[in-house]
Amino acid sequence: MSSIDESDFITWINSLMATRLMIPIDLYFLRDSFNRTGIDKMLNITPTKLEELMEFIIDDVELPDEDYDELNKDAVEVYGLLHARFLLTERGLNQVRDLYENGEYGQCPRHACDGQNVLPIDAQLPPPEPNHVQIYCPKCEEIYRIGEKTKSPISGAFFGADLPQTFFMAFPELRPKRSVHKAKCVTK
Repeated sequence: MSSIDESDFITWINSLMATRLMIPIDLYFLRDSFNRTGIDKMLNITPTKLEELMEFIIDDVELPDEDYDELNKDAVEVYGLLHARFLLTERGLNQVRDLYENGEYGQCPRHACDGQNVLPIDAQLPPPEPNHVQIYCPKCEEIYRIGEKTKSPISGAFFGADLPQTFFMAFPELRPKRSVHKAKCVTK
């Protein structure tokens, strides 16, 4: 997808530093109304409002009498939930594979995992709340919080709770052997 095909909103969200975790959603996926099924209920908005937000996201259609900050917040939530769904498509999983293999999502902080690459995961339930992106290490099978909370609009809900399991079902050859070193609690 070329930048000519992207709306200003899509270009903006893909340029955020925190979105190094995110992959661009194909426009064909965004335009397919089936992929938006149930998002209005998840975010407690009307179907009409969802369609208006999609026009803003895809085509940069200005919405009358809208508070820009509120509009942007709602659009980020809709785009993020669509991102979680897109990740589970064949194209999405292949893009995640590239990021995973290159260590773009980071490495496990546990010493025994020896720099094992990790995947983003949502350990929370919708609706999305910013700053809850966590990482899953497939070697120790633990979930870790990443970094300090920031004002980033990126939420764990933008990745979903099923990404690691689905990823390793699609690419079983990438699943590492489980870490045999158990963490020991040492008290003084």
